[in-house]
Amino acid sequence: MYNIITGNSTDNRINLLKNFYFMILSDFPALIDAGLRYFHYGHAAIGLNVRLAMLGCETAEFPDYEWNGMERGDTEFLVWQATISGCGELEYEGRLVPVPPGTAMWVRIPGENCYRVERKTGNWKFIFAILRGHNCIRIFDEISNTPAQVGPELASEAVLQAVKPFFSCPDDDPYRLSALSYEFLMALVRAAIPDPDLKNRIPAPLRAAQSFVMRNFDRGIGVAEMAEAAHWGYAHFCREFHRVLGVAPGAYLNRLRLEKAACLLQGTGLSVAEVSERCGFSAPSYFIRAFSRRFGISPGVFRRRPRS
Repeated sequence: MYNIITGNSTDNRINLLKNFYFMILSDFPALIDAGLRYFHYGHAAIGLNVRLAMLGCETAEFPDYEWNGMERGDTEFLVWQATISGCGELEYEGRLVPVPPGTAMWVRIPGENCYRVERKTGNWKFIFAILRGHNCIRIFDEISNTPAQVGPELASEAVLQAVKPFFSCPDDDPYRLSALSYEFLMALVRAAIPDPDLKNRIPAPLRAAQSFVMRNFDRGIGVAEMAEAAHWGYAHFCREFHRVLGVAPGAYLNRLRLEKAACLLQGTGLSVAEVSERCGFSAPSYFIRAFSRRFGISPGVFRRRPRS
């Protein structure tokens, strides 16, 4: 999931999360002291299969904060966690994926996953929610073939807006709470599942440019070559690419290269310079700077991280 390219810019997502955090502190004073709110459904006359059990914000420090998904008991639940500042890291299926500002993770408990504060940043400020109920687990298992997912789309404005109503919902209305919980779950599902009709809505010239990038990202191509592949003028191509896909073509190309580089660093013995060349970067020094900005750590440190 981490390789899905989203239309919300990183800066916009970070600003949304910061505003959301301060809204929590100002509009929901109970969180200022305890940092979280529990939701109770015991007085419901029927069983409710989607329930937001806990919502809060926290600042964790390295090395004190670490959760192993297989060491949290037998009760099934989902954790959603969105980074405001600092950085977390999520380990699953042999991968170690950063959770930088503007990004969120979604994990299943119990599950073969582990998340913690990244050593380099030393702290992790985040908003989190815990979802319980049979339908939560069933839906997560149906849409995901992994015990965890991470990506910027899970921290989108739509997801945050689905959390917002919990601040004003009274504790004595379990049915309203469950309905809001389901809306929040569906916001996460929409974020986690790529739109099956998206391909049909992307004009053929832009699909041609995407295909060209996938075949040639390892060469020294740029936006001009992408525009040529689309058979559009440079300015028109840049404008339409951003309008339809929500990201500038140069940023699209750069992100693809960096994600391919991460795979090579984890799966091969190639040197950093060789990875840089194979992913189409003009110089190793530029690659190292770009990789560090994208993932929060240098390529060398990324490679040396232990993986299960």
